[in-house]
Amino acid sequence: VEESTERAGDEVSMLIDLVSALRILDRYEEALESLVRAEAVAEKFGQTENLSLIHYYRGNIYFPMGNIEGCLEQHLRARDFARAANSPEYEARALSGLGDAYYLRGQMITANKMFVECISIIRKNKLSNVEAVNLSMCGHTALYMDQIEEGRKDCLEAAELAEKSGDRRAEMVARGSCAGKLLFDSQDYSGAKEQCGRALGLSRQLGARRFEPINQVILAKVALIEGDRAKAVGIAEEAVETCRETGFKFAGPMALGALAVVTDNSDIRTRALAEGEETLKQDCVSHNYLWFYRDAMEASILAADWQGAIKFADAAEEYTRKEPLPWMDRFISSARKRAADHTEV
Repeated sequence: VEESTERAGDEVSMLIDLVSALRILDRYEEALESLVRAEAVAEKFGQTENLSLIHYYRGNIYFPMGNIEGCLEQHLRARDFARAANSPEYEARALSGLGDAYYLRGQMITANKMFVECISIIRKNKLSNVEAVNLSMCGHTALYMDQIEEGRKDCLEAAELAEKSGDRRAEMVARGSCAGKLLFDSQDYSGAKEQCGRALGLSRQLGARRFEPINQVILAKVALIEGDRAKAVGIAEEAVETCRETGFKFAGPMALGALAVVTDNSDIRTRALAEGEETLKQDCVSHNYLWFYRDAMEASILAADWQGAIKFADAAEEYTRKEPLPWMDRFISSARKRAADHTEV
């Protein structure tokens, strides 16, 4: 019996390692199939810690697939198993997953609370191996609370921690998905360009192509600010095409919003905004809604389309109605004011 239990543990560990590798390569269906096999063995032999990890990984895979409710459910189950196993490490992982799940739903304030609790457990129990990626998400979610300086500090600290530990994936997320956005919004465009450029290089080294467009969105906008519209449009168009190849619901509307902002071609702008709107009728990762609506408002204002600006402001308000975000409210208010100033009574 002991030998069978040991073999079962080895089998589950091997499958979980395989899932981890497949997830990095964005091979989600294969990863999910491996988790089904691992779960069957873990349940049979009562491997509580492994069951926590299995639900954690399944939730992580559901995240980029846009499976909002599935992501939340899996991480709640991961937390339950972690507590049953009395494992602070796995509870921290589950809280990280819950932060991701609420992020996926656009509830950034709740997500921030999960990440803050996660970091508290990590530091209390000296779980430094998972600190960087969660600290960066503390910073990232702080952006949407309009806590720009606090968020920037957390993200850059997370990037340094990840670089020192050799965790290139965590460094990629901290520099691009997180720090790049905060630096851009604090008008440190050279800093944003540096961080997103480094993150883009890491995503290509890792073969994590779905992260490329998130960095290219910021790089395109920086190129426009630097006065090179042709370069900006080229970067944004490449971002859109990469999204088509890697799963459009992860960053497609976000890339389309950036393209609508940087182009001066009215036909391209109109098509980008229309496709973005249509895609958002499906379940997409929340950053698509927040950044697309932000950019759609700006693109409409640049085109003097005041009704369009109001339409996208209304859509942004509706999306964040359950948990209003100070960052989003600022753009909504600005768009409505500028539209009102240019609309005849």
